Amino acid sequence: MTNVDSKTASAVQTIGFISPPGWADPSPAEFQAVCADQVLVQQCPLLLPGFDWRIDSVAMTEPELMVAARTLGDMGCDLVAKVGTPFAWAGLRSVAEARARRDRLADAAGVPVVMSGIAIIDAFAALGADRVGLACTYLLRRLDTTMGALRAGIGC
Repeated sequence: MTNVDSKTASAVQTIGFISPPGWADPSPAEFQAVCADQVLVQQCPLLLPGFDWRIDSVAMTEPELMVAARTLGDMGCDLVAKVGTPFAWAGLRSVAEARARRDRLADAAGVPVVMSGIAIIDAFAALGADRVGLACTYLLRRLDTTMGALRAGIGC
């Protein structure tokens, strides 16, 4: 992590990362290394010991996501980012519901929230994509859910 003196710190944006449970998340350090502007990063992992990673378990993490978002907001972050695509849409039926989840997190944090699962859909739309190829290590029975979210998000 880059050190910033107190004069520079007020001008530097702080990005807070909500990291998946039980994972040594490299995203905060990677983001800081590739960001064109100087940024500070904070990290708040979801505290879910023994998390089993089933999609229904991921779907039940909103209370923990809310606590993490609120914590990062209280820490002075200017933006909160949620790493892990299924945390945006697991247990939901539409991109609108995923955006509503993101908005609830932003309300808790008091700052904007970016969720990777929604950001991917928004990037496809911004690029004008009408067809998407997906290489995925998820179980096949989960692929239909993922593709449904992509179709709904970019209107294909």
